[in-house]
Amino acid sequence: ISSTVTDRRHLKPGETFHFTAFPVAGGPHDPNPLTAGTYAEPFPDLPSGASGPSRLRAVHSLEHGYVEIYYSALPPAQVQSLVHSFGGTTKVIISPTPDLPSPIQLVAWGRVRNCASVDAHGIQEFLDAYRAARSAPEPNGP
Repeated sequence: ISSTVTDRRHLKPGETFHFTAFPVAGGPHDPNPLTAGTYAEPFPDLPSGASGPSRLRAVHSLEHGYVEIYYSALPPAQVQSLVHSFGGTTKVIISPTPDLPSPIQLVAWGRVRNCASVDAHGIQEFLDAYRAARSAPEPNGP
């Protein structure tokens, strides 16, 4: 799935934005991006400027060229495989997310790919293609 995302504004402290669909592949966001890594909890909908991980901070990371790997209802062995394969990868965020339409969703700015299982080769292909396209608005951001 590919879409054009035009709204890239930074929200003011305390401002909220409610996305109408998940996964969020771009849009208004917190001025502070999330760092790469594996997160143990789903991202909450917190207002801009709140401390800790949030969906608004995750969207800012997408603007900087990150890829987010969301998973739902995976057996523990598959979660471990996902984290082992991609948990230390530059500009990759991994997070559980309930109620996904597929067990894994790969999200980049303006792009979403559904995966039925942990397919390391397919996930790596998405990462490589997205990075080669350099289609994030600020791919050189931290």
